[in-house]
This record gives sequence, C-alpha cells and structure tokens, in this order.
Amino acid sequence: MSAMIFTLRFQPEQRLDLSCLTADRLDGLSEKEILALPVSTTKQPLALGELFRVTMGEPGAIRIQARYADGLDNIGLGMRRGSIVVEGGAGAYAGRRMSGGSLTIEGDVGPFAASGMTGGRLRVEGDAGDFLGGPRSGEAQGMSGGVVVVTGRAGARAGDRMRRGVIAIGGDAGDCPGSRMIAGVLAVFGNCGERPGTLMRRGTIVLGGEAAGWPPTFVENGAVELVTLHILATELKDALPPSHLAPLKGRVRKLAGDMAVLGKGEILRLAV
Repeated sequence: MSAMIFTLRFQPEQRLDLSCLTADRLDGLSEKEILALPVSTTKQPLALGELFRVTMGEPGAIRIQARYADGLDNIGLGMRRGSIVVEGGAGAYAGRRMSGGSLTIEGDVGPFAASGMTGGRLRVEGDAGDFLGGPRSGEAQGMSGGVVVVTGRAGARAGDRMRRGVIAIGGDAGDCPGSRMIAGVLAVFGNCGERPGTLMRRGTIVLGGEAAGWPPTFVENGAVELVTLHILATELKDALPPSHLAPLKGRVRKLAGDMAVLGKGEILRLAV
C-alpha cells in the first residue's frame, strides 16, 4: 500500500489547521479537491496546495514531511482509522479526539496532544508540551482511552483529568502530572516537578524518578508487587527500552491519595 505524501514547500507565516488530513476526510477526493482544502487559521485564506506538494496514494496511510514545522496544528484530529506519520514536529492538539488508528510524530509536539482521545495509539519520538492528554478549557475530562507514548519529556499537567487509557513518558515531566485524574494510568519513567497527583480521585501514577515536591495529602502504604504493572510492561514492550520497563516487574513503593478529595488514587514509585 503506497502512502499519500504531503511535503511542506516552505515554513508558513501562520499556524495551519491540518485536521483535514485523515483517512475519513480524504477518502474519495481527487487530487484537485485535496489541493483546494482550506488550512488557514487566520482571516487570510490558504489552501493546502499553496504550501504542500501532494503525492497521491492510499489515504489510510498518510505521511507528512515537514521538518522543524511546529505550527502544524490539529494533526490527526478525530481520526478513526489508518495511520499518519509526521516526519518532523507538530503543533498543538495532535491526536485530539482520536478514536482509532495510529499517529506517529518523529519530532516534538505542542500542548494538548491526545486531548479528548478515546482510542488508537499516539507515539511522540521527541518531547511533548503541557496538558498531554488533558482537557481544553471548559471540558470535564481529558483523555478517556487509547495509548500515548512520549519517548522524551512532557510539560506540566500531563494526564490532567485523565479518565481511561495509558500515557507513558520515557523522560521527565513538569509540575502536577496526573492532576485531577479520574482513572487510567500515567507512567513517568524520569523525574517530575512539584505536586504529582494533586487532587486525583482515582487512577495510577507510576514514577520512576523523584518529584521536586510531594503533596502532603498522600499516605504511605509500603512496598508492594503488582500484577497490573507486569501487564503494563507487556503493553509497552515495543514502545520503550527494556531498561525503563524492568522495574515494573519488581516491588514498588505505594502512596495513596489524594486524601484531600476521594483518595482512591495511587502513586507507585519504582525506586523502593
């Protein structure tokens, strides 16, 4: 199956909305119709063909060749099937409301990646911005399904209001990872900033390193070994190095909280 390839001609002067580049939106369109798709985010109209060269192929396999372009927003918005590979970085809202298929970004990604995601797989081979898997302003919940893997670092509030699914961060995370979590699993294999799990009600945070500051409303529960972490290691075995996953199969230190709210969440520290 030959991929449909979109090659950026030059760095745009405005941010672009690339939500049109999914299998469902491109299926059945001619090359002329694809080149005419609107991608502007300002009052200045801009069509896809003004910025991208298009190599026609199967819309279920899309490649976006855009090195160093971090202003490409909404890549994979609402995608339900197929695959998208971005050969470079992406802007905000990558994988937002994604429910199926796979989205791979070979560089960094902006804020709110996987926001509202319900299924599928998102892989970021660089760093992620703030609110990874988190809700937009006014939304009641963040990510509620699927698997997100970031091989680098993530910004503040990763997994905010997360309800279901798995987020795995190979490097460090910013302040308040897992804030207001409702359920799901957030794994940070590096260090994190202050107040991990603040106001979390349920769910699991796995922390491989240290936190810059712990919230006082978590209760020490001692060392445990959990079968669920073995399952998590199996789920991520093709996504992260074995050195990251090996500690999941041993004993971990458990903290329960946040006792300031419902208090049924947990932080599992891999360094016992």
